[in-house]
Amino acid sequence: MCDPITVGIGTALGASAGSAAAVGSLALGLGASTALQVYQGEKARKSQNQAADRARTEADQTFNKANPKRPNPLGMADANAQTMSSGAGSTMLTGAAGVAPAGLQLGRTTLLGG
Repeated sequence: MCDPITVGIGTALGASAGSAAAVGSLALGLGASTALQVYQGEKARKSQNQAADRARTEADQTFNKANPKRPNPLGMADANAQTMSSGAGSTMLTGAAGVAPAGLQLGRTTLLGG
């Protein structure tokens, strides 16, 4: 007894009624073989990518171990000296002009202080 799916595939491929089952089963077999090859190819590609990622990570770690990062104290001192040369009033809190002396006076009456 023939499977109706393989007969349908064989007939769709143009085989005669007598050979439709054989052609259909051959087509299904080739399709399954192709699907298996695609799956195995994807699996191999994925494992190769993982191996490349591991190798890249290991190379980065080896490089970082051989070339550790160190602070540059002379560069930091130069940057601090340049910052200080622009004046003490140029901070982020006060701005370039500094604080107005009238804002620092104590003992004056405000709406909040009565």
